[in-house]
Parts: sequence; C-alpha cells; structure tokens
Amino acid sequence: AFPNTPSSYFWSASAYAFNSDYAWYVHFYYGYASYYFKGSFSQVRLVRAGQSFGLLDIARPSTDYVDQGNGTVAHTPTGLTWQRCAVGQTWTGSACSGTASSYNWDAAILLTSNFAGQSDWRLPTAEELLSLVDYSRVSPAINTTLFPNAPASGFWSASASAYDSGGAWDVVFVDGFADDYDKSFSNQVRLVRAGQCFGPLVLTVSKNGTGQVTSTLSTGISCDAVSGNGYYVGDVVTLKVTPVANFISWGGACASAGTTPTCVVTMDGAKSVTASFKDTPLVTVAPTALTFASKDIGTTSTVRSSTLSNTGTATLNISGILASGDYARTTTCGATLAAGANCAISVTFTPTAAGTRTGAITISSNASGSPHSVSLNGTGVLIAQTIGAISFSPNSLRVGGTTTISAIATSGLGVTFTGMTSGICTVYGNVIVGVSVGECTVAANQPGNAAYKAAPQVTQSISVTAAIANSVVSGGTWALNQGLSGGFIPTTGHPKSPPNLPPGFSFPNGLFDFTLDAGAPGSTAIVTITYPSALPAGTVYWKYGRTANNPTAHWYQFAGAVISGKTVTLSITDNADGDDAYTTPGVIADPGGPGVPDGSAATSIPTLSEWGLMILSGLLALGAFVVMRRRQI
Repeated sequence: AFPNTPSSYFWSASAYAFNSDYAWYVHFYYGYASYYFKGSFSQVRLVRAGQSFGLLDIARPSTDYVDQGNGTVAHTPTGLTWQRCAVGQTWTGSACSGTASSYNWDAAILLTSNFAGQSDWRLPTAEELLSLVDYSRVSPAINTTLFPNAPASGFWSASASAYDSGGAWDVVFVDGFADDYDKSFSNQVRLVRAGQCFGPLVLTVSKNGTGQVTSTLSTGISCDAVSGNGYYVGDVVTLKVTPVANFISWGGACASAGTTPTCVVTMDGAKSVTASFKDTPLVTVAPTALTFASKDIGTTSTVRSSTLSNTGTATLNISGILASGDYARTTTCGATLAAGANCAISVTFTPTAAGTRTGAITISSNASGSPHSVSLNGTGVLIAQTIGAISFSPNSLRVGGTTTISAIATSGLGVTFTGMTSGICTVYGNVIVGVSVGECTVAANQPGNAAYKAAPQVTQSISVTAAIANSVVSGGTWALNQGLSGGFIPTTGHPKSPPNLPPGFSFPNGLFDFTLDAGAPGSTAIVTITYPSALPAGTVYWKYGRTANNPTAHWYQFAGAVISGKTVTLSITDNADGDDAYTTPGVIADPGGPGVPDGSAATSIPTLSEWGLMILSGLLALGAFVVMRRRQI
C-alpha cells in the first residue's frame, strides 16, 4: 500500500502539550511515537478527509466516556471498557486509593481479574492503550476525572515488539510517549475488556472445552467467549485454534471448516462462530525462561520462580518436575493440579564450572504438549583466592644452608615456590639453599584450577649470611671435581637427593655429595668436616650408593667415618666401600651425612641454616665451598 516508504521520522500535526516548540512524530522504522524540536527535519505523508473514528482528537474529553458506576468506564469511540484504577489500586466508589503495582511483561500478559461482574479483563494492545492518551495534558497524560490518581508512568501493552523479540510496547503516561521496552522492565498495568468497534458488523466467537481461539484481525478474540464488533463489509478474519490436539470442530459461520484448525470468515453481515474443544488440562508456564546473575563456582544463587498454571477444564496430573544442569528446584506443585489452579516452581543456581551454564526445568504431565519446559541460564565465575604470608623454618639461612618454605592459599590448593635471586639462593621444591651472602627473595604462586582463579603472587625475602664451617680434603693427589660435585645438599628436593632415608634416622645437617679424582688408584682420600657444634651421641655417618657386595644404590653405615665432637673424618679408599664409583679407578664418589637416631637429643644440634652446609674445596659454582688446604702424603 505504501511502496518504498522511508524507515524514518514523519511529522504529525499534533503539537506537544508540554512545550510549544515541540511536536509529535512517528518513527516508521519500528513504529514508536515521540516528540521533537519543530525546527528539525523529518519526512511528511499527506492525508485528506476520510472517516473520523473519534480517536484522532488531541484531547480525550469526559464526553468520550460513560461512567458505568462500578469502577469502570466505557470509551465511546472504541467500545472498550476500562477499569478506572490501575492494577494494585483499589476503587473506593469515587477514587482510586493505594499504589499501582509493577510487573514485568511476562507477568503482565497473564493478568486478569473478576471485577464489576466480568472475568474477561485482559492486558490492552498498544493501539487500545494509546486511545486513552490525552495529548492536551501531561503528568499524567490521561483524563484524570475518569481515571483519578492515575500514575504518570509507563504502562504495558499486550503488543510484542516486531523489532525485538525481547521487547514489548508500552505507553508512558507522562506525555504519551510510546516505544518498545525490554520485557524484563517493570511497568504498571491497566486492564480492559471487549474489542474495538470502528465498523458496524459484529463477529461473535464462543468456545467450550479447553482451548483458545485467536484472530488475525481482532485481538479481542481470546480464550473466553468474546463479542468482537467493529468490522466492515469485506473484512476477512482468520480464526485459529490452539492446542490443535484438543480441537473437535467448528460451528456456526465456520461449520464448513469442520475439524480444520483454521477458519476464514468474510464479513458480509453479523457472524457467529463456535469452537468446540475437549475437556482436558492445559499447561501454561510463566516465565518460560529464567536467567540468573553470575555466581562464584560452588555458591548458590537466590531463588527465581516460574508459575505453573492449569488453564484447562480438567485436572492436570503431574508425573515429574525435574531440573537439569547446575540447577535445583523446589515446588509447591503436588501430583495433581485442579483446573484454574496454579503452583510455584522455585529454582536455584549453583555453578560447577566457569562460563555459561544452561539447564532446564522439565514438566511432565497428561496435558497436550507435554513435556513443558523452562529454560535456565546462568554464568559460573572462578573463585578468587589469595596466598598468605610466606614463612621460613628455621627463620635464618647461611651460605650452603637450607630452610623450608611454606605458605597457604585460601583455596587449599598447593602452593609452589620459585627463586627470584638466583645468585643468592636456589629453590628446590619447598627448600631454599643459600648460595652467597645477600637478600634471598622467593615467590609463592598458585595457578588456580577449574574452580579458582590464579592467586596474586606473594614474595618474601630472607637474609643469607656467611657459612661458618669448613672442610678439608687430603691424601695423595686427590682433588675435587667441581663439575660433578653437588656439595652440601638437602635430603629432598635436590637433583642429587636420594629417593629415601634410612629408617629410624634423621639428617638435620643435610647430606654431603662429592666427587674426587686425580688420585692414585687404590689410594685413600681423607675428608675432614668440622660442624659448628658437637654431634649427639649415637650419630652414625651414613652413605648412599653402591658397594662391592651390592651393585644397587642403598644406604649403609660407613665404617670409614670417625665422629669426634663436632668433627667427622672420612677415610675413603678408591674402589672400596664408601666409593660409589668403585668400578672406576682414580675416582671416588658418594653422598652421605651424619644420621641422628630418632628420639635422640637432636634438638640440640643446630640445623643447616644455623651453621651452613660445609662446602668442598674449590666448588665455586655453588658459591659455598672454601678451600682449606691440600697436601700430598
């Protein structure tokens, strides 16, 4: 009818009541109406004469309405009957008291009431709601004589937006502005009944049983018996039934359509149509989708609810209401739901993983279309975690000594440690070895997992002080091989630490790993280690490695060790016990250390970090070996 129409703004002749510099326009992109400065440019479509419907007047005078004396008014130009009070207000006989209630669109579209002896009240269409706007006034833009104490706010219509499936039309009764809004917004509601009546012809549609009749021309035709007048000769009305499974047959002007779910009526006079349905339950669920706010993994949301209604004419038998995904439900619904009754389904969201989490409430029943469902959507968020302060045990560290690091993450997940001052200290797992004098800084990290975010890194420093012990290598031409010697190492965490310790013994002084070469094959090397304090009674020097009678590395007490006070003297013969390299003449290799029997007075012995691990002569790579002397025999 209007080819190549611009999707833009078109001026009307109606001035804006609140400001004479503005006038109303209609935006033909999706139909909203608003006002703009008269000096602006918009398109124009011209009109002439035509039939007056009594709707195009700027004002809505009281003469347009007939007070029914029961809290309702009939609007003469449209034939609509309106409740004088907004939903939530109370008609006192002369005024509307109280505050209007607010609803989202999904709830508003379901509203009805038994008022003034009528039960077919419904949400009006956008066109019907606009017929109440009095463009000659503002705040509120409605006839306040017929609609006392009317809120100057947004009111929902039953018209969904063609532009946005998530929106519906509302009219703002501050000034009559009409636009589509997100269905989740809250607006007021005013209920209406009957249909438009611009034409002289009447189409009466009635039904029995459980079903609905809808029309492409008159939204006034709905699930109850409705008289829709206002048609003209030649109007073509398409009637459809739902649910089709319940439909039996048409009658009256649609009798020829029989059991076909669609009937077309051409208006050439007054018409009467009947639709017969089976008496069955009918399920309506609102809203049909629930969206939850983002939640930390493992935490539970507040409750959101849907209402299950039996809009049919028979009892609904409910065989199951199930929740899937990260969702749980409770319900007031029993095994049956009477016709016209409803019950609540309450849902909570407890995400088990990060990201979008979907699910559904599935309702199984004896109603047509079963199972019915409510889609569920939420987002899981990784839980934040932190790491507590790093602690050292003991709280001191010498060159060549060790201390144990610990820190705890609020998640309970394991913490890893890294060194940040490689020239000062080295970190092996949760053990720090002092390398040289200075400030040793370590970092604690927890990378997170499927439930927790990575924790912010925590750092802590400990001073590394000078070693106070010494060692002497003597005997022939034996010399330290720096590249192959590990030096003084912790019992665990170092690449050269043995896989286990001999049972019943602890090694508070750590272990001593060395390799000597350049000695005469079969000769004896003497290694003298002076500890900072006397070793307790019962201390035994253990070595780990191979022996002539056991080629597999193992722990054994070394007979060539003499312990006197705080001195240990090792006499090691090439290719004999004590030499792990016993198959290689001229090379002596073995880790070992003084083992203290469990339960002894080991607490009196300083830990490695108190006196420093002794270092082999010349092992400068570890920064901890002191060359004392070397002599030939």
